[in-house]
Amino acid sequence: ILLEAGSNPDIKTKRRGATALHLAAQHPSAGRTNSCLNSMLAYGGDPNASLSPGGADVGGGSEQKPLHLASIVGRAEAVKALVDAGADVMALDESGWAPIHLACHMGQSEAVIALVNAGANVHAPVGGGKSGSSCIHLAAEQGHLELTRLLIEQPLLVPTDLVDGEGRTPLQIAQERRDFDIITLLGRYAKE
Repeated sequence: ILLEAGSNPDIKTKRRGATALHLAAQHPSAGRTNSCLNSMLAYGGDPNASLSPGGADVGGGSEQKPLHLASIVGRAEAVKALVDAGADVMALDESGWAPIHLACHMGQSEAVIALVNAGANVHAPVGGGKSGSSCIHLAAEQGHLELTRLLIEQPLLVPTDLVDGEGRTPLQIAQERRDFDIITLLGRYAKE
């Protein structure tokens, strides 16, 4: 009703600088939230609006877009809607995290698939290269076995010999963590 009356869908909260799209994108339940998200987008909500500094917990928070938040909580439908509305799939927050990095860090496989289908680069390192950690490093480091498998098997085929900023492969990270399931999985694909 408010949108129909001409309300601005991009008004930001004072505390976090979040728009209604940020709030709808990160809400864990779909149903009405998808309807709200789609309404905000239909009435011109900006899918690339940024949170104000100090606005989130994972990856640094400042400059996170609604797509970052949808990726953190694994809202694949919200990811698709935001991308369809023009959200930048490789937008970096203040700490250099793209939505794909956050989805991998949090183990959100469905969001990862939606982001890849929208053109996100699973090979891109966090921070544009500062840390060197790519999606497969993040998934292995967090112990996300199924996501690690998804990243190295068809159709994504992420090389298992990528090194991070410390010169470590995902297998070496898994060995440091003593994550035997991921060690076994990555060991099958490790290049001799």
